[in-house]
Amino acid sequence: MNLRQVALLGAAAGPILLPAPLAAQPETWLREAVSLIGADVAGEAMVRHCEAVAPPAGAAARARLQQWRDEAQLATVEAVLEPQRVASARSSMAAVGTKAVAKLKTLGNSACSQIPDWLQQPPFDPRSGYPTLYAALPAIERARANASGVAAAAAKPSARSGATVYSVAQITALVRQWWPKDGSHDAAVQAMRAAGRIHIQGKVIQAKDSYFVVTERDGFQSDLWLSTGLSTAEMAAHKGRTVTVEARLRELPSRVIFVSDARIVDAAGLVPSDLPEEPGLSRTSVAPAQIVAAAGQGLKPQAVHGLLHNAYMAASFVEEVLLLLKDGTYYRGEAVSPDQLDVAASRRLEPQLWGKWRAVAGGFEIMPNDDHGRASGTWKKQGGMLAPAWKAGERLSGSYTSKSFTGSIATGGVYRSTTYAFRPDGSFEIIGYAQGGSGSMAAANGFSASSSSLTSKEGTTSSAGGGNAGVFAGSSSRTNDGAGNIGRYHLDGYTLTLEYADGRREKRLCAPWSADRQRLYMLGETFTRAGT
Repeated sequence: MNLRQVALLGAAAGPILLPAPLAAQPETWLREAVSLIGADVAGEAMVRHCEAVAPPAGAAARARLQQWRDEAQLATVEAVLEPQRVASARSSMAAVGTKAVAKLKTLGNSACSQIPDWLQQPPFDPRSGYPTLYAALPAIERARANASGVAAAAAKPSARSGATVYSVAQITALVRQWWPKDGSHDAAVQAMRAAGRIHIQGKVIQAKDSYFVVTERDGFQSDLWLSTGLSTAEMAAHKGRTVTVEARLRELPSRVIFVSDARIVDAAGLVPSDLPEEPGLSRTSVAPAQIVAAAGQGLKPQAVHGLLHNAYMAASFVEEVLLLLKDGTYYRGEAVSPDQLDVAASRRLEPQLWGKWRAVAGGFEIMPNDDHGRASGTWKKQGGMLAPAWKAGERLSGSYTSKSFTGSIATGGVYRSTTYAFRPDGSFEIIGYAQGGSGSMAAANGFSASSSSLTSKEGTTSSAGGGNAGVFAGSSSRTNDGAGNIGRYHLDGYTLTLEYADGRREKRLCAPWSADRQRLYMLGETFTRAGT
């Protein structure tokens, strides 16, 4: 990054508050901060690539990247730069990630195992690569905190000694106490107001451009998120840290806890509540790489009884699949293909997706687990039919399509169509089409807009335009990425393997609805053969 780019970045969100010795020469540490973010962009791009093409190595690389981020104090660096500058930095460094992956592809998938070592060398070695940044960081943090009103820990206002402090997860149990048996909403609101100012403790996380306080416990996160109403700068300074917030609830929470007159206080002297956290915690999703087994160690075909596919209409068309194992248990997940599934890791990290099954007259019954892996104790009827498995090396001949529409005629929406063309010679092509429009409400006001895109072996073409009767603007583009839409396929059991011409390799849970192969279930939905 050159000095002009640094200057533009510095102007993006107003001046950074610096102590005098640093204010005279901000370019060096600012350039290093942006370069550090560029290293993170490159690391993330490489890890994502490896999670797709070499999952076991990708999982190890992901763990080392997170460790590197902690060592590099990346959250602190980004808090100093503030959200607008971070967004600008990441946008300007996007090409770095693309180039890193391109280089990685030339080295082959085996290079993924070297990423943990690379993360200890330049440009990832934080202390030797960015000396001015880390020398300046403590002073920059102090100057910024003082100027923005973020008090140092010693200067935090003290909480009322002996008062109760609740975790964010415990607020669920607390609110339940406020509701009377007759379910009176007014009575619950009165109880909330009577509670006055309360103390809530949790970890500060960032979701897009907003900050929240949550409870995180060993794979669980609170169902409720606390929105403090404090400034972005103040919350960003605490990102990744545990804080105690003193505030008054504005309303009975459903998903977000909205409060008024909030302030971050010193938790010394507060007494932890003994209310249970469990009612307010849910399992967090597991990254696919965490449940991918080592090569050849996934679920064996002889352990599988079958795949139960169920489809029904609710508010919309719903599809679900249960992988039935011969030991009487089932698995509801499909982020990882059966032949890659590390059963032990999955049972440990996502027990809520497991349960028991049994065959009964006319169908099946299941007994699901809760988020803690405890059986519900009650058998319930489970609809569906067993899907046949693929023969090893089986070939298809035909095009299978899935179509969807999101939005409405009034507000506008997007129509999507995705087709997988499978050929008897083992090759495939993906053809995708999307078209969007602004809808009748905008048209009634004299405005219309539309966009479309087409992807195939020829690459991606897209166009967009909009305007009114007097002014119209449009654009179009073409990308030569056709190698990402063609390749070779292999079917075996309940697994579809796609080997793309650009070097990517994917494995997906896949099964035909029936022996006639007219409908396939894959990628979480049904694809129908042309002419069916």
